[in-house]
Amino acid sequence: MGSKDNTKSIDATQTLNEFYNDNQNSNYQTIININDAFANADYQTAQTINSNLTSNNLIEAYQKRVNELLIKYISYQAQPIDTNAAPFTNKAPVLDATELADLYTIANSCFDKYGHVITQARVLMNNVSNTLIEFEENCTPEFNQRKAVTKSNKLSSTVWTVIYPNPNNGDMRLDYKLGGYAKAEFKLFDVTGKLVSKYDIVSNEGSIDINEQNLNNGVYFYRILVEEKTIKIDKIVIIK
Repeated sequence: MGSKDNTKSIDATQTLNEFYNDNQNSNYQTIININDAFANADYQTAQTINSNLTSNNLIEAYQKRVNELLIKYISYQAQPIDTNAAPFTNKAPVLDATELADLYTIANSCFDKYGHVITQARVLMNNVSNTLIEFEENCTPEFNQRKAVTKSNKLSSTVWTVIYPNPNNGDMRLDYKLGGYAKAEFKLFDVTGKLVSKYDIVSNEGSIDINEQNLNNGVYFYRILVEEKTIKIDKIVIIK
């Protein structure tokens, strides 16, 4: 009876190359390519790649739909204003009823289950509605969200923050009081939901200077987190 040959060596370089090539042809790499196009403000390329994306699961379907709506929103923002139109009617609504319904459904889905696309949908929803919406964490019981939301609500009643000036040119100050907590995080996101900067708040009370003059003009959102729970979301407008 012959013995099995376990001495065959594995070519690590070939294995890595095969893994890389597999990812190059997967939706994972396609979504990365779309994100890179957004980061480079190459919206035409982002639209072309996204339109050719065939979703294999609900996460990818959500990502494709949010990309479509984000591209439409960016195009809308670039449209010139009709100065001859009546006040408050100088542009048609950015999204129609079906698009708003789709965006609302995604934005109210479970972050723990679907990931970063939910943040993107929520940021876009806030921009489209020009207001701040407190989204429900519609997660199934295994994610144990009810406890987390309750704790977050308690935290938000003990923490105070304010940013000024707002609008600003990228230089601003955050004043804060953390109640019974010793530290927190400040995270700044662009319109796509991408994290652009993070600042650690390392004392119970005080101020920190936020310097983001490298950012382009536009609307950004920030989150204040205590113990990894979001206790405040607000909007920052940068105008230079």
